[in-house]
Amino acid sequence: MAAMEDGTYEYDWQDSGCYGVAQHEVYEAEDLAQSEEFAPLFEAMDEFWTNSAESPEMSALDGEWAACMDAAGHSGFAQQYDAQNSIYDAQNELYEAGGEGEEYVEPDQAAMDALGEREVELALADLDCRVETDYRDRQTDIQNELEQQFVDDHRTELEALRAAAEQD
Repeated sequence: MAAMEDGTYEYDWQDSGCYGVAQHEVYEAEDLAQSEEFAPLFEAMDEFWTNSAESPEMSALDGEWAACMDAAGHSGFAQQYDAQNSIYDAQNELYEAGGEGEEYVEPDQAAMDALGEREVELALADLDCRVETDYRDRQTDIQNELEQQFVDDHRTELEALRAAAEQD
């Protein structure tokens, strides 16, 4: 304990039994995600995940959903998750208006109730529009197609990564 308190303690996985061995195998093995060899692949993966929601196919689907929401009286949303986020943003505004620290005041209950009613109305419209556009199934199909294209485009790098991971 004294060594821990004064900062001289040094952890050695070999002195920590099977927990230490397991921890070493999981956390101290080469992190392929950090290796220079696979950096371009992981950058491509990051770019893929960042941009897949912006694909032309997803944009078209979101456009259909947004048109449905507009027809239902809920305009201003470009993507399906924007509706949910609008409620989070409105709720955050109510809480932030209460100030900070000892002077913090809970949001007005009437305002919270009104937001709750708006949330239910918006959620029901969102659900109706997702059903009308077959949003979930089409989104899954689009994502699967995009992922398959990524695999096809990066097959060599992915196989090299798998081989390296299996060697550890």
